[in-house]
Amino acid sequence: MTSRERLLTALERGKPDHLPAQVHGWMPFYLNTYLGGCNDYEAYERFGMDSVIYVDANHIRSDKALADWQVDFKEFEADGNRNSQLD
Repeated sequence: MTSRERLLTALERGKPDHLPAQVHGWMPFYLNTYLGGCNDYEAYERFGMDSVIYVDANHIRSDKALADWQVDFKEFEADGNRNSQLD
C-alpha cells in the first residue's frame, strides 16, 4: 500500500496496512544527536513512516504592495500584575 492509498483508506474509515503517522518537523538536535545526522527523509524511512515534509513559503512582495500596509506600534504600561490596559 502506498502512502497515498494508506491515507485515503484511513480517511474513508477503512483499514490501511498500518496507521498513517507523521512528525510535524524533525528537530535538528534530535536528528544530529540521536539519529546520526540523518536528514528528514531518512528519519521517516528509519521508522517506517510516510514522509511528510513541511516547508516555509517564500513570500516575495513588491515595494508597491508593502506601501499599502501601515504598521503602528504602541507600548502599553503594565500594572503590578503585569496586565496591560488600553487608554
